[in-house]
Amino acid sequence: MVCLVARFRIARSEGTLAGGSLASWGLVLSLLVCTAYWAYLGAVTLALKQQSEAYVSEWFDLLRKGQMARAAWRALPPRQRAGLREDDPNLRLKLSERIATEMKMPGAGGGELSQFLQHDVIRAISEGGADTTFESNGIKSWEHKPGGYRIVLSYRITSAASSFDAQIAVNSSDGLGGVRAAMDD
Repeated sequence: MVCLVARFRIARSEGTLAGGSLASWGLVLSLLVCTAYWAYLGAVTLALKQQSEAYVSEWFDLLRKGQMARAAWRALPPRQRAGLREDDPNLRLKLSERIATEMKMPGAGGGELSQFLQHDVIRAISEGGADTTFESNGIKSWEHKPGGYRIVLSYRITSAASSFDAQIAVNSSDGLGGVRAAMDD
């Protein structure tokens, strides 16, 4: 913008001001940097969209198939799922124990896992079963945070009993092994 103003003033000065070529080079350089920034931003946005939608699609499939323990495991932060395998046949019990222990409520067997299973969106998807469909409405927002990104995706979820919009927050974790999905109210 400054380069454009400078070029305009130099052109109207009737030869009393110099620096026209410097203003031109500044304008060209500004356009190149701006173009590179927008290309980078577009590439990051596209990569985040593709990766987060692929993860959420797999997560929705787990919910639709009734594999609640695996879906809940994927919704936990990576540190909470350390030492647990997604394919463990006793995953649900181990998740309950882990969450109860971390919440300092031994034997409670609930807490976050129970809340996850009772969430309105989770219940609607599990009740709809295999007939539940998901239509992506794209990225609502994304932000960089220390250690990764937080991407909020918007979906239209339709089952035989209901149809509603939901927002799914996906948190990436650099160096901690994967992404975490959670429901936003």
